[in-house]
Amino acid sequence: MKICLFYEDTKYSDKAYIYPENGNDGMAGTQYEYALLGKFLSINYSNDEIYMVHSETNKMYPKVKSYIYKNVDDAFQYFKNEKIDVVVYTVGQTDEWYKMLEDYDYNIPFIAWDHNHISYSELLNLRKSNKVKRIVCCGKELYDMYIDDEIIKKMTYIFNMLDFNMYPQRDTEVENNVVFLGAITPQKGFHILAKEWKNIVQKVPNAQLYVAGTGALYNKDNALGKYGIAEQSYEDRFIPYLVDKKGRVLSSVHFLGVVDYEGKKRLFKNAKVGIVNPSGKTECCSISTLEFASAGVPVATSGSYGLLDTVKDMETGLLSRSNENFCKNVIRLLSDDELNERLSSNGKQFVKEYFQPNVIIKEWHKMIEDVVNGIPAKISVPKDNLTNRMKWIRLVNYHIKKIWVFRNLPSMMDYNDFRRRIIK
Repeated sequence: MKICLFYEDTKYSDKAYIYPENGNDGMAGTQYEYALLGKFLSINYSNDEIYMVHSETNKMYPKVKSYIYKNVDDAFQYFKNEKIDVVVYTVGQTDEWYKMLEDYDYNIPFIAWDHNHISYSELLNLRKSNKVKRIVCCGKELYDMYIDDEIIKKMTYIFNMLDFNMYPQRDTEVENNVVFLGAITPQKGFHILAKEWKNIVQKVPNAQLYVAGTGALYNKDNALGKYGIAEQSYEDRFIPYLVDKKGRVLSSVHFLGVVDYEGKKRLFKNAKVGIVNPSGKTECCSISTLEFASAGVPVATSGSYGLLDTVKDMETGLLSRSNENFCKNVIRLLSDDELNERLSSNGKQFVKEYFQPNVIIKEWHKMIEDVVNGIPAKISVPKDNLTNRMKWIRLVNYHIKKIWVFRNLPSMMDYNDFRRRIIK
Protein backbone atom coordinates (compact mmCIF):
# COMPACT_ATOMS: atom_id res chain seq x y z
CA MET A 1 0.00 0.00 0.00
CA LYS A 2 0.96 3.61 -0.52
CA ILE A 3 -0.02 5.32 2.73
CA CYS A 4 0.08 9.11 2.90
CA LEU A 5 0.13 11.24 6.06
CA PHE A 6 -1.05 14.74 5.12
CA TYR A 7 -0.62 17.42 7.77
CA GLU A 8 0.61 20.93 8.57
CA ASP A 9 3.89 21.50 10.40
CA THR A 10 4.51 25.16 9.57
CA LYS A 11 5.20 26.21 13.16
CA TYR A 12 7.80 23.53 13.79
CA SER A 13 10.46 24.14 11.14
CA ASP A 14 13.25 23.75 13.70
CA LYS A 15 12.10 20.32 14.87
CA ALA A 16 13.60 17.09 13.55
CA TYR A 17 11.25 14.18 12.91
CA ILE A 18 13.99 11.59 12.50
CA TYR A 19 14.09 10.27 16.09
CA PRO A 20 10.64 10.95 17.60
CA GLU A 21 10.97 7.87 19.80
CA ASN A 22 13.56 9.86 21.76
CA GLY A 23 10.88 12.26 22.97
CA ASN A 24 8.98 15.38 22.08
CA ASP A 25 11.38 18.32 21.95
CA GLY A 26 8.67 20.93 22.27
CA MET A 27 6.32 20.62 19.31
CA ALA A 28 2.55 20.21 19.71
CA GLY A 29 1.19 16.74 20.30
CA THR A 30 -0.48 16.33 16.90
CA GLN A 31 2.72 16.90 14.94
CA TYR A 32 4.62 14.67 17.34
CA GLU A 33 2.17 11.80 16.81
CA TYR A 34 2.47 12.16 13.02
CA ALA A 35 6.24 11.84 13.38
CA LEU A 36 5.82 8.65 15.41
CA LEU A 37 3.17 7.20 13.09
CA GLY A 38 5.23 7.81 9.95
CA LYS A 39 8.38 6.28 11.39
CA PHE A 40 6.82 3.20 12.97
CA LEU A 41 4.71 2.41 9.90
CA SER A 42 7.86 2.50 7.78
CA ILE A 43 9.83 0.37 10.25
CA ASN A 44 7.18 -2.28 10.84
CA TYR A 45 5.66 -2.59 7.35
CA SER A 46 8.48 -2.59 4.82
CA ASN A 47 6.19 -3.69 1.98
CA ASP A 48 4.25 -0.45 2.27
CA GLU A 49 5.41 2.94 1.05
CA ILE A 50 4.94 5.76 3.56
CA TYR A 51 4.54 9.32 2.30
CA MET A 52 4.56 12.40 4.53
CA VAL A 53 3.02 15.36 2.73
CA HIS A 54 3.59 18.40 4.92
CA SER A 55 4.03 22.16 4.83
CA GLU A 56 7.55 22.85 6.10
CA THR A 57 11.14 21.72 5.49
CA ASN A 58 11.42 19.48 8.53
CA LYS A 59 13.85 16.58 8.33
CA MET A 60 11.97 13.29 8.08
CA TYR A 61 12.93 9.71 8.82
CA PRO A 62 14.92 8.60 5.72
CA LYS A 63 12.64 5.68 4.83
CA VAL A 64 9.56 7.87 4.39
CA LYS A 65 8.97 9.90 1.24
CA SER A 66 8.68 13.58 2.10
CA TYR A 67 6.86 16.15 -0.03
CA ILE A 68 6.30 19.80 0.90
CA TYR A 69 3.00 20.98 -0.52
CA LYS A 70 2.32 24.55 -1.61
CA ASN A 71 -1.47 24.45 -1.16
CA VAL A 72 -4.31 21.94 -1.03
CA ASP A 73 -4.59 21.70 -4.83
CA ASP A 74 -0.90 20.89 -5.02
CA ALA A 75 -1.24 18.19 -2.36
CA PHE A 76 -4.27 16.62 -4.04
CA GLN A 77 -2.44 16.55 -7.37
CA TYR A 78 0.52 14.87 -5.69
CA PHE A 79 -1.72 12.09 -4.30
CA LYS A 80 -2.96 11.46 -7.82
CA ASN A 81 0.47 11.57 -9.47
CA GLU A 82 1.94 9.14 -6.92
CA LYS A 83 -1.10 6.83 -7.06
CA ILE A 84 -1.56 7.02 -3.29
CA ASP A 85 -3.91 4.35 -1.88
CA VAL A 86 -5.10 6.10 1.29
CA VAL A 87 -4.64 9.50 2.97
CA VAL A 88 -4.63 10.27 6.70
CA TYR A 89 -5.33 13.93 7.51
CA THR A 90 -6.11 15.98 10.63
CA VAL A 91 -9.59 17.02 11.73
CA GLY A 92 -9.98 20.80 11.77
CA GLN A 93 -10.67 21.54 8.11
CA THR A 94 -12.95 24.20 6.62
CA ASP A 95 -16.17 23.86 4.63
CA GLU A 96 -14.19 24.88 1.55
CA TRP A 97 -11.69 22.10 2.15
CA TYR A 98 -14.45 19.49 2.27
CA LYS A 99 -16.01 20.87 -0.90
CA MET A 100 -12.66 20.46 -2.65
CA LEU A 101 -12.43 16.93 -1.27
CA GLU A 102 -15.87 15.93 -2.55
CA ASP A 103 -15.06 17.41 -5.99
CA TYR A 104 -11.70 15.61 -6.10
CA ASP A 105 -11.51 13.40 -9.20
CA TYR A 106 -9.18 10.78 -7.70
CA ASN A 107 -11.19 8.10 -5.93
CA ILE A 108 -9.23 7.10 -2.85
CA PRO A 109 -10.36 6.82 0.79
CA PHE A 110 -9.48 9.48 3.35
CA ILE A 111 -9.04 8.89 7.09
CA ALA A 112 -9.67 11.83 9.45
CA TRP A 113 -7.51 11.80 12.59
CA ASP A 114 -9.29 13.55 15.46
CA HIS A 115 -6.89 14.96 18.05
CA ASN A 116 -9.42 17.44 19.37
CA HIS A 117 -13.17 17.92 19.54
CA ILE A 118 -14.83 18.18 16.13
CA SER A 119 -16.65 21.45 15.46
CA TYR A 120 -20.32 21.09 14.58
CA SER A 121 -19.81 22.43 11.04
CA GLU A 122 -17.09 19.86 10.40
CA LEU A 123 -19.24 17.15 11.98
CA LEU A 124 -21.87 17.85 9.32
CA ASN A 125 -19.23 17.63 6.60
CA LEU A 126 -17.91 14.34 7.94
CA ARG A 127 -21.40 12.85 8.16
CA LYS A 128 -22.14 13.42 4.50
CA SER A 129 -18.65 12.98 3.03
CA ASN A 130 -18.34 10.10 0.60
CA LYS A 131 -14.55 10.37 0.53
CA VAL A 132 -13.93 10.17 4.29
CA LYS A 133 -14.27 6.48 5.16
CA ARG A 134 -13.02 6.53 8.75
CA ILE A 135 -12.62 9.01 11.62
CA VAL A 136 -9.97 7.95 14.14
CA CYS A 137 -10.35 9.38 17.64
CA CYS A 138 -7.12 9.48 19.66
CA GLY A 139 -8.88 8.23 22.80
CA LYS A 140 -11.86 6.18 23.95
CA GLU A 141 -13.42 9.01 25.97
CA LEU A 142 -13.36 11.21 22.86
CA TYR A 143 -14.91 8.42 20.79
CA ASP A 144 -17.68 7.88 23.35
CA MET A 145 -18.84 11.48 22.95
CA TYR A 146 -20.17 10.60 19.48
CA ILE A 147 -21.91 7.33 20.37
CA ASP A 148 -25.41 8.64 19.62
CA ASP A 149 -24.41 10.46 16.43
CA GLU A 150 -24.68 9.07 12.91
CA ILE A 151 -20.94 9.65 12.50
CA ILE A 152 -20.16 6.79 14.92
CA LYS A 153 -20.79 4.32 12.07
CA LYS A 154 -17.47 5.26 10.50
CA MET A 155 -15.55 6.04 13.68
CA THR A 156 -12.97 4.13 15.66
CA TYR A 157 -10.40 5.00 18.31
CA ILE A 158 -6.66 4.36 18.55
CA PHE A 159 -4.69 5.76 21.46
CA ASN A 160 -1.73 8.06 20.95
CA MET A 161 1.55 6.19 21.23
CA LEU A 162 4.53 6.69 23.51
CA ASP A 163 7.59 4.49 24.10
CA PHE A 164 7.50 3.33 27.73
CA ASN A 165 11.32 3.29 27.79
CA MET A 166 11.56 6.92 26.70
CA TYR A 167 12.27 8.17 30.21
CA PRO A 168 14.35 6.48 32.91
CA GLN A 169 12.58 5.75 36.18
CA ARG A 170 12.81 8.70 38.57
CA ASP A 171 15.09 8.56 41.60
CA THR A 172 13.91 6.49 44.55
CA GLU A 173 14.22 9.45 46.90
CA VAL A 174 12.93 12.73 45.51
CA GLU A 175 12.37 16.18 46.91
CA ASN A 176 8.95 17.85 47.02
CA ASN A 177 9.15 19.03 43.42
CA VAL A 178 5.96 19.60 41.42
CA VAL A 179 6.29 19.80 37.61
CA PHE A 180 3.65 21.37 35.37
CA LEU A 181 3.95 20.28 31.74
CA GLY A 182 2.01 21.98 28.95
CA ALA A 183 1.21 25.19 27.13
CA ILE A 184 0.56 28.19 29.37
CA THR A 185 -2.86 28.93 27.86
CA PRO A 186 -6.36 29.09 29.37
CA GLN A 187 -7.42 25.76 27.86
CA LYS A 188 -4.53 23.98 29.61
CA GLY A 189 -5.64 25.10 33.06
CA PHE A 190 -2.42 26.50 34.51
CA HIS A 191 -4.40 29.22 36.31
CA ILE A 192 -6.03 26.54 38.47
CA LEU A 193 -2.66 25.37 39.76
CA ALA A 194 -1.45 28.96 40.17
CA LYS A 195 -4.45 29.87 42.31
CA GLU A 196 -3.85 26.88 44.59
CA TRP A 197 -0.07 27.12 44.83
CA LYS A 198 0.14 29.21 48.01
CA ASN A 199 -2.31 26.80 49.69
CA ILE A 200 -0.06 23.91 48.68
CA VAL A 201 3.07 25.62 50.03
CA GLN A 202 1.25 26.40 53.27
CA LYS A 203 0.78 22.64 53.84
CA VAL A 204 4.14 21.60 52.31
CA PRO A 205 6.52 24.52 52.97
CA ASN A 206 9.46 23.12 50.98
CA ALA A 207 7.42 22.41 47.83
CA GLN A 208 8.89 23.76 44.59
CA LEU A 209 7.00 24.31 41.34
CA TYR A 210 8.74 23.90 37.97
CA VAL A 211 6.71 25.08 34.97
CA ALA A 212 7.75 23.53 31.65
CA GLY A 213 5.86 25.33 28.91
CA THR A 214 5.09 28.67 27.36
CA GLY A 215 2.19 30.69 26.03
CA ALA A 216 3.77 30.49 22.56
CA LEU A 217 3.94 26.70 22.23
CA TYR A 218 1.16 26.51 19.62
CA ASN A 219 1.82 29.92 18.08
CA LYS A 220 5.34 31.32 18.20
CA ASP A 221 4.06 34.72 17.07
CA ASN A 222 2.06 35.23 20.27
CA ALA A 223 3.00 38.43 22.10
CA LEU A 224 3.78 37.56 25.70
CA GLY A 225 3.09 39.61 28.82
CA LYS A 226 5.37 41.47 31.21
CA TYR A 227 6.87 38.29 32.69
CA GLY A 228 7.36 36.63 29.29
CA ILE A 229 5.32 33.61 30.33
CA ALA A 230 1.98 33.79 28.53
CA GLU A 231 -0.23 36.04 26.41
CA GLN A 232 -0.79 39.31 28.29
CA SER A 233 -4.43 38.87 29.33
CA TYR A 234 -3.87 35.31 30.52
CA GLU A 235 -0.65 36.18 32.33
CA ASP A 236 -2.53 38.95 34.15
CA ARG A 237 -5.06 36.34 35.23
CA PHE A 238 -2.67 33.95 37.00
CA ILE A 239 0.48 35.92 37.89
CA PRO A 240 -0.99 37.64 41.02
CA TYR A 241 -1.10 34.22 42.71
CA LEU A 242 2.60 33.59 42.03
CA VAL A 243 4.30 36.87 42.96
CA ASP A 244 5.02 38.68 46.22
CA LYS A 245 3.87 42.19 47.15
CA LYS A 246 6.68 43.72 45.09
CA GLY A 247 5.69 41.78 41.99
CA ARG A 248 8.61 39.34 42.18
CA VAL A 249 7.97 35.70 41.27
CA LEU A 250 7.88 33.56 44.41
CA SER A 251 11.11 31.75 45.25
CA SER A 252 9.20 28.45 45.10
CA VAL A 253 8.15 28.97 41.46
CA HIS A 254 10.42 28.40 38.45
CA PHE A 255 9.32 29.17 34.88
CA LEU A 256 11.46 27.17 32.44
CA GLY A 257 9.89 27.90 29.05
CA VAL A 258 9.86 25.15 26.42
CA VAL A 259 11.87 22.17 27.70
CA ASP A 260 13.41 19.65 25.30
CA TYR A 261 13.68 15.91 25.82
CA GLU A 262 16.94 16.05 27.79
CA GLY A 263 15.50 18.79 29.95
CA LYS A 264 12.42 16.71 30.69
CA LYS A 265 14.57 13.77 31.71
CA ARG A 266 16.35 15.95 34.26
CA LEU A 267 13.06 17.35 35.55
CA PHE A 268 11.35 13.97 35.84
CA LYS A 269 14.36 12.42 37.59
CA ASN A 270 13.61 14.37 40.76
CA ALA A 271 9.86 15.07 40.39
CA LYS A 272 7.43 13.96 43.05
CA VAL A 273 4.20 15.09 41.36
CA GLY A 274 3.33 15.79 37.74
CA ILE A 275 0.59 18.25 36.79
CA VAL A 276 -1.20 18.27 33.44
CA ASN A 277 -4.19 20.50 32.67
CA PRO A 278 -6.14 20.63 35.94
CA SER A 279 -9.21 21.82 34.00
CA GLY A 280 -9.31 18.70 31.81
CA LYS A 281 -10.69 20.79 28.96
CA THR A 282 -9.46 20.04 25.42
CA GLU A 283 -7.69 16.86 26.59
CA CYS A 284 -8.36 13.90 24.31
CA CYS A 285 -5.34 11.64 24.87
CA SER A 286 -2.76 13.50 26.91
CA ILE A 287 0.80 12.65 25.89
CA SER A 288 2.17 14.63 28.83
CA THR A 289 0.47 12.39 31.39
CA LEU A 290 1.97 9.37 29.63
CA GLU A 291 5.42 10.96 29.73
CA PHE A 292 5.09 11.39 33.50
CA ALA A 293 3.81 7.84 33.93
CA SER A 294 6.67 6.35 31.91
CA ALA A 295 9.12 8.07 34.29
CA GLY A 296 7.22 6.92 37.37
CA VAL A 297 5.91 10.35 38.32
CA PRO A 298 2.32 10.24 39.71
CA VAL A 299 -0.02 12.79 38.13
CA ALA A 300 -2.60 15.00 39.80
CA THR A 301 -5.21 16.33 37.40
CA SER A 302 -8.90 16.50 36.54
CA GLY A 303 -11.03 13.36 36.38
CA SER A 304 -12.70 14.39 33.13
CA TYR A 305 -12.41 14.39 29.34
CA GLY A 306 -9.64 12.23 27.86
CA LEU A 307 -7.57 12.31 31.04
CA LEU A 308 -9.65 9.33 32.13
CA ASP A 309 -7.87 7.34 29.40
CA THR A 310 -4.33 8.27 30.36
CA VAL A 311 -4.42 8.50 34.16
CA LYS A 312 -5.77 5.66 36.27
CA ASP A 313 -7.11 7.02 39.54
CA MET A 314 -5.29 5.55 42.57
CA GLU A 315 -3.10 3.51 40.18
CA THR A 316 -0.93 6.00 38.27
CA GLY A 317 -2.24 9.27 39.72
CA LEU A 318 -5.05 11.04 41.52
CA LEU A 319 -8.04 12.46 39.66
CA SER A 320 -10.31 15.19 41.00
CA ARG A 321 -13.75 16.61 40.26
CA SER A 322 -13.14 20.07 41.74
CA ASN A 323 -10.32 22.58 42.16
CA GLU A 324 -10.44 22.06 45.91
CA ASN A 325 -9.95 18.32 45.54
CA PHE A 326 -7.19 18.91 43.00
CA CYS A 327 -5.30 20.95 45.60
CA LYS A 328 -5.83 18.24 48.22
CA ASN A 329 -4.54 15.59 45.80
CA VAL A 330 -1.32 17.52 45.12
CA ILE A 331 -0.75 17.89 48.85
CA ARG A 332 -1.53 14.23 49.40
CA LEU A 333 0.98 13.09 46.79
CA LEU A 334 3.64 15.35 48.32
CA SER A 335 2.93 14.19 51.87
CA ASP A 336 2.11 10.48 51.55
CA ASP A 337 5.36 8.82 50.44
CA GLU A 338 3.92 5.31 50.54
CA LEU A 339 1.03 6.23 48.21
CA ASN A 340 3.34 8.22 45.94
CA GLU A 341 5.77 5.34 45.54
CA ARG A 342 3.00 2.83 44.86
CA LEU A 343 1.54 4.97 42.08
CA SER A 344 5.04 5.62 40.74
CA SER A 345 5.80 1.93 40.31
CA ASN A 346 2.66 1.37 38.19
CA GLY A 347 3.29 4.03 35.57
CA LYS A 348 5.77 2.42 33.20
CA GLN A 349 3.80 -0.85 33.00
CA PHE A 350 0.61 1.11 32.25
CA VAL A 351 2.23 2.91 29.32
CA LYS A 352 3.80 -0.32 28.07
CA GLU A 353 0.50 -2.19 28.09
CA TYR A 354 -1.73 0.37 26.38
CA PHE A 355 0.38 2.96 24.52
CA GLN A 356 3.58 1.26 23.34
CA PRO A 357 4.29 1.97 19.61
CA ASN A 358 4.60 -1.72 18.74
CA VAL A 359 1.06 -2.21 20.08
CA ILE A 360 -0.52 0.93 18.62
CA ILE A 361 1.05 0.62 15.16
CA LYS A 362 -0.62 -2.77 14.63
CA GLU A 363 -4.00 -1.18 15.32
CA TRP A 364 -3.24 1.60 12.82
CA HIS A 365 -2.15 -0.77 10.08
CA LYS A 366 -5.15 -3.07 10.56
CA MET A 367 -7.50 -0.08 10.44
CA ILE A 368 -5.85 1.28 7.27
CA GLU A 369 -6.12 -2.14 5.59
CA ASP A 370 -9.80 -2.30 6.53
CA VAL A 371 -10.44 1.13 5.02
CA VAL A 372 -8.63 0.29 1.77
CA ASN A 373 -10.58 -2.99 1.55
CA GLY A 374 -13.93 -1.36 2.28
CA ILE A 375 -14.49 -3.06 5.65
CA PRO A 376 -16.78 -0.90 7.85
CA ALA A 377 -15.98 0.23 11.37
CA LYS A 378 -17.34 -1.66 14.39
CA ILE A 379 -19.17 0.32 17.06
CA SER A 380 -17.68 0.10 20.57
CA VAL A 381 -20.49 0.79 23.03
CA PRO A 382 -19.38 2.77 26.14
CA LYS A 383 -19.15 0.86 29.41
CA ASP A 384 -17.01 3.05 31.69
CA ASN A 385 -17.02 6.60 33.06
CA LEU A 386 -20.70 7.08 32.20
CA THR A 387 -20.94 10.34 34.15
CA ASN A 388 -18.13 11.96 32.13
CA ARG A 389 -19.71 14.79 30.12
CA MET A 390 -23.18 13.22 30.39
CA LYS A 391 -22.09 10.12 28.53
CA TRP A 392 -24.98 8.13 30.01
CA ILE A 393 -27.49 10.40 28.25
CA ARG A 394 -25.71 9.85 24.94
CA LEU A 395 -25.78 6.11 25.59
CA VAL A 396 -29.51 6.11 26.33
CA ASN A 397 -30.10 8.12 23.15
CA TYR A 398 -27.99 5.63 21.16
CA HIS A 399 -30.14 2.70 22.30
CA ILE A 400 -33.41 4.58 21.71
CA LYS A 401 -32.32 5.47 18.17
CA LYS A 402 -31.87 1.79 17.35
CA ILE A 403 -35.67 1.57 17.47
CA TRP A 404 -36.81 2.24 13.90
CA VAL A 405 -39.43 4.89 14.72
CA PHE A 406 -36.86 6.93 16.71
CA ARG A 407 -33.92 6.54 14.32
CA ASN A 408 -33.96 10.24 13.32
CA LEU A 409 -33.79 11.66 16.83
CA PRO A 410 -31.09 14.35 17.15
CA SER A 411 -27.80 13.45 18.76
CA MET A 412 -26.37 15.33 21.73
CA MET A 413 -24.11 17.10 19.25
CA ASP A 414 -27.19 18.35 17.38
CA TYR A 415 -28.86 19.40 20.62
CA ASN A 416 -25.79 21.27 21.87
CA ASP A 417 -25.47 23.18 18.60
CA PHE A 418 -29.17 24.10 18.70
CA ARG A 419 -28.78 25.33 22.28
CA ARG A 420 -25.75 27.45 21.36
CA ARG A 421 -27.66 29.11 18.51
CA ILE A 422 -30.66 29.82 20.73
CA ILE A 423 -28.46 31.41 23.42
CA LYS A 424 -26.83 33.64 20.81
